[in-house]
Amino acid sequence: MVHSESQVIENLTNIPLGKSKKAKRVQSIDVLVIRVINCREPSDDCPEPKYTLKMSKPCAHCIYHMSHMSHTGYRIRKVYYTTNDGSIAMEKLSDMICQPQYLSGFYNEASIPKYISNTFALVE
Repeated sequence: MVHSESQVIENLTNIPLGKSKKAKRVQSIDVLVIRVINCREPSDDCPEPKYTLKMSKPCAHCIYHMSHMSHTGYRIRKVYYTTNDGSIAMEKLSDMICQPQYLSGFYNEASIPKYISNTFALVE
């Protein structure tokens, strides 16, 4: 499993920046992360599945990589993400870096690189 933020970074780094002076400047972008789950299987009583928004706040690994991509020609300014109550929250990436971070189930203490665990205060 790859987090969607990693996919965004990978795809952005493959976009050619061009040769004009304007294209060589770092471009500020915003990111929207959405997590949708199927919380009810279809049944005879209700043939349509029910989908709901869940927490999609980026983990320490994703925040680290989003904050270290200026060499690609892009800088992430704001991160929008879904919350467990179904709303969309917004935070500046610069503010997120200063907060204690959590590790998602995809990453655990043993697998996360030291440069990330040394950068952030991790929350369990």
